Amino acid sequence: MKLKAVEVTFYDVENGNGWYDFDPKRLREIEPLKAAGYLVHRDEQWVVLAFTYNPSARDWCGSFSIPAGMVKNIRILKQSEA
Repeated sequence: MKLKAVEVTFYDVENGNGWYDFDPKRLREIEPLKAAGYLVHRDEQWVVLAFTYNPSARDWCGSFSIPAGMVKNIRILKQSEA
């Protein structure tokens, strides 16, 4: 199995609490976030990262699932054999 350590740049959900006047300009000010980990899965709907891999059990720990439509970029940091 090939392990890919990646950095994912993505947009998070905007959350407004309480009563406020909506201003669409605020949406353009949202900066993308970055997450790094092993790329476990990628398809039309999801990009899934994990933070730990156990080669003897061949399983993952600490998943982070991002809707694919929110992903701006995926950059490969390192690729290796498990």
